[in-house]
Amino acid sequence: MLSDSEEELYFDVDDWFRSALPVPPLYGDGNTLGAVTWFRDRVRARTDFVERLDALRGLLFAHGVAHRESVSDDPGRIVYEDDYQVGVVPRVRRPVDPLPFPPGTVLGPTTAGSKRHLARRSARS
Repeated sequence: MLSDSEEELYFDVDDWFRSALPVPPLYGDGNTLGAVTWFRDRVRARTDFVERLDALRGLLFAHGVAHRESVSDDPGRIVYEDDYQVGVVPRVRRPVDPLPFPPGTVLGPTTAGSKRHLARRSARS
């Protein structure tokens, strides 16, 4: 569980990326392709992007969430691209074990727009 300040940081960063990046049309149907978006190399040279990615990594480190940065010249079949990102369908999907969420969790479709309505403060109101 994130603290209120950590949750606010997450939503601030998420909202910033939503305003700074085009929304790939593949999200229009909830991403039924199962595509994954990757940043292009040029994004790693932009301080504004890197600082926000570092803030998100800091949250993961603070809560002991295992993660890694992946770099690839061939992440999969490209189904979308813009100046900042590519959307790809991975050529191979490896099973994740253990799952990164509690058993029985039902995942919904990926949607565009802010996630602030999901905040615990909103749920408590």
